[in-house]
Amino acid sequence: RRGIVVLLAAVAVASAVERPAAAQEAGDEVDEATREEARELFRQGRELYGRNRPEEALELLGRSYELLPSWATSNGMALCEDKLEHPEAALALYERSLSEGGDAIGADQRTQLEQRIGELRRSLGLAWLRVVTVPGGAEVEIDGRTLGTTPFAGDVTAGTHSLRLTLDGYESAERSLSVGMAESRTLDVTLVAAAEIGPGPVVGPRGRLALAADG
Repeated sequence: RRGIVVLLAAVAVASAVERPAAAQEAGDEVDEATREEARELFRQGRELYGRNRPEEALELLGRSYELLPSWATSNGMALCEDKLEHPEAALALYERSLSEGGDAIGADQRTQLEQRIGELRRSLGLAWLRVVTVPGGAEVEIDGRTLGTTPFAGDVTAGTHSLRLTLDGYESAERSLSVGMAESRTLDVTLVAAAEIGPGPVVGPRGRLALAADG
């Protein structure tokens, strides 16, 4: 793990210092003075990280990111959180870095980032869930807590959960859902319009649901 973190730091530093504006299109709108300030804050943060002062480094990197967001800076922030043993914060930042970097991240480093993300997700007992409904816009409720609307994608804890999907004009769909640690699941749900429900007693939850495991 330590080797991965060190290598990620080295590559991220090189990317941010040499070409800080190339990490994100939004950087094109930043004036040169702001760009230089972000570059200097990153440089100072890198130095503090190298001197094993991750808390101070994190503060400077955060300020750099506010001025000029980039995948390299968010990756540096993730390294600090990782060293501070804040796994939830580190995971969120590693995932942000991976998303922001896109094709700018080399294949080897992408593999290492994904490996570290997987390690953190397993240590936190997390699974990844994606829910898609036809029609979209259904409210997603897991264990009585509303998480958003479809299409939805996010983390859930590994184990068995109660899933409920609701949308005006459609019958609610309720299911028991089991996901394993570090597993990725996709749920495709076709909701049944209320007008389609005929007379008579309703037995069991409505809605047609298909479940698939990703990768």
